[in-house]
Amino acid sequence: MYPEYVSIQGQKVKIKTDYQTALRAFDVINSDVGEYERALAVLYIMYGKIPEVELQTEYLEMAQKFLQCGKTYEEQKEIEPDMDFSYDSAFISASFMSDYHINLNDCPNMHFWQFCELITGLTDKCILSRVREIRTCNIEDYAEKDRSAIRKAKAELALPQRLTREQQQIKEEFDELCPY
Repeated sequence: MYPEYVSIQGQKVKIKTDYQTALRAFDVINSDVGEYERALAVLYIMYGKIPEVELQTEYLEMAQKFLQCGKTYEEQKEIEPDMDFSYDSAFISASFMSDYHINLNDCPNMHFWQFCELITGLTDKCILSRVREIRTCNIEDYAEKDRSAIRKAKAELALPQRLTREQQQIKEEFDELCPY
């Protein structure tokens, strides 16, 4: 059974559990919006309300834990990302259709944890698994004659580079100095 509630100060609090809501929260988390506005948006997306100021940190921590499928931040940060829910949405959709015969558009209420488990269980033959394999493969493991093609595929399938807030600020300052 997947969780439907989180515990905030000993009280059961309903959290939105469907995968589409979770993906919207990830879009906000990865956006360029200011940190405070992003936090408020995630709270509203995941709970349908913005809690009292003194409870917001705890609500955010529980939302983060939910979005990490119960894993801690330390466990999650160790994993090098090889997919992005938004960037790879077409690959995810095609893979669910090919492996499970599931049209995600027909399952708007699928629990986010189930969605993640199904991604984990995709076969090696589906498009998402093949893309992830290319992204993480070691070019040195391939014959010299194949390396050029593998480099090209890795470049074409690479995840977009996300700048840290500090890097984004430096870039914006530079762009202001050099507008051409």
